Amino acid sequence: VLGNEFSSFKLESTASTVDKNIIKGFCSGFFSRREYLFDRYFKNFVVLLQFLKKNNVLEEDIYVNIVKAQISSSELCILFYYCLSDKGHRDLSSLAEKYYLFGNLNSEDLIDTAHASIYQPVRG
Repeated sequence: VLGNEFSSFKLESTASTVDKNIIKGFCSGFFSRREYLFDRYFKNFVVLLQFLKKNNVLEEDIYVNIVKAQISSSELCILFYYCLSDKGHRDLSSLAEKYYLFGNLNSEDLIDTAHASIYQPVRG
């Protein structure tokens, strides 16, 4: 489902810019119209990553890697743009950066490769 939604996202996008406000506006509208698809999905990431952060889990990198392994490239792209939207959970963006969720994201998969500069690291 998310792969199809990312295809729709790319087709609808006019966000071929690195202006974070323009990208945020587009993403917020896109995710608002599809809230029923994405909210529960991404809230699971937030809850899981918050648990790891708050409970000082030993060897948390193992658990983070398990989470990362479950995310397809399309889902990772959707997650990337969801973090930029107003719909994105306020903690999700900082957790994504803390745990390098976008470390395996190929910038060629994004709407515009220049968007990779928004979160680091993103594989070029």
